[in-house]
Amino acid sequence: MIMAHYESLRRAHKPSTIDVLLLAESPPVPRNGHTPFFYDEGEDMPSIGLFQTIMKALYPQEWRKVKKDFLTIFKEKSRYYLIDVSSIPLEESKGRKMREIRRTGEVVNNIKALAEDGSFESDQIKLIIIGSKVHRIFYDCLTDSSPVETSKGRYTIAILNKEPLNFPRDRESTDNFIRELRRLLLITESNGKVH
Repeated sequence: MIMAHYESLRRAHKPSTIDVLLLAESPPVPRNGHTPFFYDEGEDMPSIGLFQTIMKALYPQEWRKVKKDFLTIFKEKSRYYLIDVSSIPLEESKGRKMREIRRTGEVVNNIKALAEDGSFESDQIKLIIIGSKVHRIFYDCLTDSSPVETSKGRYTIAILNKEPLNFPRDRESTDNFIRELRRLLLITESNGKVH
């Protein structure tokens, strides 16, 4: 049930064409009976975390206090889409979390499904991996899985960050995340195709 809820919110914000796909770990673990979720537009604007950091990186001149406004420009103007390795929050225990990340690795199938439904305009799927654990586990897997064969054609997975884009946890890591995400997207915009 919770997985269907997350997937419903995520799908409601999927652009018809995805320019850049972002891959993160999972929705956050619930706190105080509530699970903050990237695509939940009914929430207040978070003061910290992945959502706010991504929006600060992408739209520094368009700062808004309403989360729904950001989700609209993320989808319609930028055509970015964030998916997670796991559709549900993962347990906090480090060893258990790592096992669950590996076990829930349906990432290639999810990317293939997006390609099958015509979500990518070109034959290249531009991808940014968020988080050092996710990068360590999936960089080689996704590189080795490329190209992806679908009924729509053959798609190359182009991972834009060869090094991990560490999750924003404090002021320094947040500033580094913003700077690096801007750099990666600037390269993408100026080059078109990634080699």
